[in-house]
Amino acid sequence: MDRVLQFNFGYIPPKKSLAGGVALASINGKRSSVLEAAAAQKKARAAAVPPPAEESAFELRCVNYIRILAAEMVQQANSGHPGAAMGCAPMAHLLWAKVMSYNPADPKWPNRDRFVLSNGHACALLYCMLHLTGYDISLDDLKQFRQLGSKTPGHPENTHTPGVEVATGPLGQGIANGVGMALGQAHMAGTFNRPGFDVVDNYTFVICGDGCLQEGVSSEASSLAGHLGLGRLIVLYDDNKIQIDGSTDLAFTEDVAKRYEAYGWQATTRASHRPNRALARAAPPGPVARRRPAARDRSRPLPPARWLQVLCVEHGDDDLRGLLTAIERAKAEEGKPTLIKVTTTIGFGSAKQGTEKVHGAPLGHADLDAVKKQFGFEEGAANVFKTPPDVGGVYSACTQAGAMRQKAWEAMCVRYAKAHPGLAAEFARRQAGKLPVNWKELLPRCPIRRSNPPGVPAPKPRPRHGVASLTLPRRPTPDGRRRTRRSRPASRAKSS
Repeated sequence: MDRVLQFNFGYIPPKKSLAGGVALASINGKRSSVLEAAAAQKKARAAAVPPPAEESAFELRCVNYIRILAAEMVQQANSGHPGAAMGCAPMAHLLWAKVMSYNPADPKWPNRDRFVLSNGHACALLYCMLHLTGYDISLDDLKQFRQLGSKTPGHPENTHTPGVEVATGPLGQGIANGVGMALGQAHMAGTFNRPGFDVVDNYTFVICGDGCLQEGVSSEASSLAGHLGLGRLIVLYDDNKIQIDGSTDLAFTEDVAKRYEAYGWQATTRASHRPNRALARAAPPGPVARRRPAARDRSRPLPPARWLQVLCVEHGDDDLRGLLTAIERAKAEEGKPTLIKVTTTIGFGSAKQGTEKVHGAPLGHADLDAVKKQFGFEEGAANVFKTPPDVGGVYSACTQAGAMRQKAWEAMCVRYAKAHPGLAAEFARRQAGKLPVNWKELLPRCPIRRSNPPGVPAPKPRPRHGVASLTLPRRPTPDGRRRTRRSRPASRAKSS
């Protein structure tokens, strides 16, 4: 990639701290040292801020098992992307174990929460969660990762793998799909929900990476989501600061949270809950002297204070409590979608963590064995592909809880059908994918304008051939003559 940029441009656009352009050749030798320094700084920060005392070590054991299982799948196939799967494991664990409503026995339950993995290259993570929670994905299917004809292809396929909501390959597409799902939920809820009957009240959760937010399609869809106020859309942004060619600083240095705030999302990364007015007073004065504010019109009431929520998880590698708190606050905001910025380490636990080397290649047997030993699991692929009973029990309990939720929802739908039979019938018809009985009568009717009297056929148009058929209709000139746009004005003809 550097060679392509060097050939076309020869330099990287300067940043504010640089006096001029910087040649790519001068950066190639510094990139590795910069990434190593960033990784060392992240390790030191993680060591300085230990997880809360009440953090469950057992939950971290579940997270770490997901990490090594996903890495083992990639190693078995000798192909894939282990880094993002290992970094996003805490998010996936909390969503599937504590947050989302779903029933693996019925993947098409209408009121299930939707999950979209926008960075689809990390699909080993999704397949791990589908297997652990009881979907029709076996350990043998995990061993066949990225193999021809398997249930676990290199990117998620919704028509191929049970439990996958949407196929995600091109970056940014998954966020747009999530916006569409949230829009559908809002429409269905507005159409069918009635007091005491929340027939449609599911959420849409999306995990995305830096690459997804660099794509234009995600910006357009996110802008629409903020405009429509899709409050049941929650996006967890995996902020690992690594892309395929190195650090995201090479091409992506914007403040993502501020951009999504401008879209109308809940995406503030403030350190405390304060209204905007208090934040303005706390800001240091600039070089210009302060002017006395004009007197406020006391007859007009003050606008409601806009409270800013903490939706930035600084230690996303192991701060499960902070991540769960952010998700709960996101669910409490019904008026606008939410972006949760989760700072993670790509390939967490690997010797190559925090670098692009762990993005799109297997860890290697030696590194993978070191990760297993570090996380307290036995070495060897045969041991990893056997789910520990204590870890498996956590997710089997989630399966039972999902079945109970669906059973309660179905009982509510029975009462709903008695109270609102027409709406219940219409809801069932839409879920079955059938057209209305009178669908032809619902089509718009456009009146046909006729220049001839009724019953008299219109004359056939005469065929036009040659260059004349490509010109525009003739238009009158100021002197009254008619000409085409291809002809030259008389004044120009005389002067030439």
